[in-house]
Amino acid sequence: MKTNLLHTVILLSALSAGSLRADIVYLRDGKTIEGKITLNEEENTYRIETTRGAVIKPVRDVQRVVKAPLPQDVFIKRFGTVDRASLNDLAGLATWAREKYLIPQKQKICKLMLKIDPNHEMARRELGYTVFENEWILEKELRKKQLDLGLVKYKGEWVSTEERERLIFKGDTEQLSSLFKSVQSDNQIVVDYAVRKIMAYTGSRPYELFTPYLESPHESVRLVAVSALSKFPAEIPKGKTRPSAAAVKAAHKLSQLVLAEPSPKVIKVT
Repeated sequence: MKTNLLHTVILLSALSAGSLRADIVYLRDGKTIEGKITLNEEENTYRIETTRGAVIKPVRDVQRVVKAPLPQDVFIKRFGTVDRASLNDLAGLATWAREKYLIPQKQKICKLMLKIDPNHEMARRELGYTVFENEWILEKELRKKQLDLGLVKYKGEWVSTEERERLIFKGDTEQLSSLFKSVQSDNQIVVDYAVRKIMAYTGSRPYELFTPYLESPHESVRLVAVSALSKFPAEIPKGKTRPSAAAVKAAHKLSQLVLAEPSPKVIKVT
């Protein structure tokens, strides 16, 4: 008890002068906060001014305080010595500034980087640029065009709705191709994983994706393909009088499969 009281008295004495230049505040939960600290004796709390804003912590939550220069001051010193002709050195300083939430300083460095390399990806993205039609454009400007152009974001890039659907279908096709190959594996763990992933498919184009595998020479592949298709009944789209062409094609393939299928297991599922 006396030790804790003495520790508190020493801590309060060290900070009671008011505002310190800068500190690293070590909390009892193991976390640290870096900023400019001020003691509020009436409320028995610390106000820590960080680059992200003010944080209030009770005195009892603070384990110790170590004096340190403010990130802004460190940046000024590093900026004064950095090689401004080196993209690597500038990128390192920009990354450090981002980690310290020094947004204006980070932007300043990135603009210097673009003077050396106008297409530097890191600098462009840190300044809010994105790629559209193979050109850099500010994302806020692209958003203004979004409604007129009908653009949507896909994996960090703005594309048309049709292009996004094409890319999604391409990705699903490649993934299922790999999974169906795994279905033929001699390793049961690999097979089980592949089957679970295939059966978990919830996309919008199951008939186009699974129908080709109904003609596979491998019984296991046909069985999984039929099982996966069974999750997607051929509903009639809203405003239409018949199922989609892909669903009709899948139904024809299934009927042909029943007539020619040598495997009782596949016929039963079909």
